[in-house]
Amino acid sequence: MAEGRRQYQAGGWNACNVAGVSMEDHRVRFPDASYCIADNNQTVDTTRCTGNAETYTDSDTTEGAINVKGLPAGTYTLVETVAPVLHELPDAADAWYTFTISEDGVASDIADAKGGTTMLTDASGTSMNTIGDTRATGSATWKKTDIAGNALGGSTWKVTFCPDSSPNSCDEPVTITDWAPTDGSATHTECSATWACDTDSAAGSFKLTSLPWGTYTPVEQKAPNGYVADTTPRTFTIVRSKAADPIDATQLAKDVGSTENEISITSLPMTGGEWTPRNVALIGISALVLAAVSYGIVKRRRRG
Repeated sequence: MAEGRRQYQAGGWNACNVAGVSMEDHRVRFPDASYCIADNNQTVDTTRCTGNAETYTDSDTTEGAINVKGLPAGTYTLVETVAPVLHELPDAADAWYTFTISEDGVASDIADAKGGTTMLTDASGTSMNTIGDTRATGSATWKKTDIAGNALGGSTWKVTFCPDSSPNSCDEPVTITDWAPTDGSATHTECSATWACDTDSAAGSFKLTSLPWGTYTPVEQKAPNGYVADTTPRTFTIVRSKAADPIDATQLAKDVGSTENEISITSLPMTGGEWTPRNVALIGISALVLAAVSYGIVKRRRRG
């Protein structure tokens, strides 16, 4: 699952430095997170929240970085109270982090609830402790219909995913089959561990959930019985196509629209292909035009 991390650097006199970065690209900082410092009994002291104009304010002007200075010696608990845009706060059991300020003003690494610490290096080469935030995931929907707009069940698709962290290195295509349960099931249990799964129980309706950030290209591989597949690629993006792009919250849920299938007619002799009413109509019109031209030529010759 795609995640983002907030970084913390212990250093300076009675100081605790804080920054946020992405797990996919540790050089990318995320702004707009808020934190509170609590006593060791994990009771939040709101007077110690970042942004307070009187005490424990953020002195770092770098976007996504927090530097709280002047902390007295002792043990502190840190909790994130507002996640960056399109990120989710950790579960309550994992939300608390601790650090200490020694009597001589040295700040320790920041440890998670299990006592673990993680060090990452940002673009400037500064090594910091990190705290992880999970990215919000997206969703996409589309419909399969005939040319009259009636829903068609039973199609199969191939979807290629290119993550925003490596847009030029796409995953292998995955198969998505129209899920239309006959037992009245409302939840597709096979989708609990993967995004590559249709969660919409209506025949001809597709919904993919838990989509990581990046670009997706669905292509119909198998049409419903009696119809011809429309193999037009239908590319869409969840949040952003590459890590250098800004985060776009309007792209978290995408409606890809409807795709139509034409009725298949049994292959004509010696053609080796599948035919639709449109193909047959075009051939019929062409034959009529050719017959009319031939008739005109014959008629002129007789007059001559």
